[in-house]
This record gives sequence, C-alpha cells and structure tokens, in this order.
Amino acid sequence: MANMGRSLGLEFQHVPYRGDALLLPALLRNEIDLAIVAIAMIREHPTIRVLAAFDDERNDAYPDAPTVKELGVERSVPPGQIGIYGPKGLTSAVQATLGNACAAAAKDANLSRVIAATGERPKYRTGVQFRQITVDDYKFKGELIRSLGLLNQ
Repeated sequence: MANMGRSLGLEFQHVPYRGDALLLPALLRNEIDLAIVAIAMIREHPTIRVLAAFDDERNDAYPDAPTVKELGVERSVPPGQIGIYGPKGLTSAVQATLGNACAAAAKDANLSRVIAATGERPKYRTGVQFRQITVDDYKFKGELIRSLGLLNQ
C-alpha cells in the first residue's frame, strides 16, 4: 500500500491487523476504507468491491478491476508468492523430484479447477525461476521499506 501511495502521490494511514482473518471483518463493518487481501479471502463477500489487482494482468474473476500498473504504479508489490520452500542444502535429486511433482501438479485439471474457484491463477515456475522471483521480491521490498522510513515503526 505504501508503494502504491508513493507511486500515485497518495497518503494512507496504516492500520495494523494480525492477518486477513481479523482484517476482513473490519473491512466488512466499514471500520477501514480499503485493504490489500488475497482474492480467495473475498470471493464469498459480494459487498466487497475489488478496486485493483496486484498482479501483472487482470484477474479473470474481476475483469473490470485494473491492475495497479494500469493505475500508474510502476512496480506491483504482491503480498507474497505461494510455493514450496525447503531447507538449504537439499540434494539435486530431491530438488528434481520436488520440481517434477510441482510441474505435474500444475498441469492437473482438478487442482487447476480448485485454484480457479478461489479466484487465484496458478503460475508454475521452475525452482530456479521461483527462487529468483523470491530473491528479487525480497530485495525490492527491503529497499522500499528502507526508502519509506518504515524500519523503526
């Protein structure tokens, strides 16, 4: 939200919540004006209006909601990537087994249907690609936090 505000010249008052489970009721009761939540959290709440998607392309479940990039935010900052993480030092054989299982799961029609029902869009990436995205995301968010002076708040 801070990155979006900086990009668009807006200022937001941060209201901390301990996760979406507590934030969502506050949003539904109009105690807060807007929030960034996972699409899956709001699918069953038709009174919540999706204003923008933090993604590279519009979400099929909310085609009228532009991406934040379309609104003028240079870099979208998604809340996080969902993936499989393992301890440092996994053997290449274990990594290959996990990679092959993930690639097969990504092609599974039943899994795709379940994910689509949540409003999310699965995006399979190899372990190398996923690691690079995670590293880049972590670096960008760290620089953003420091540039906004949010470290000591």
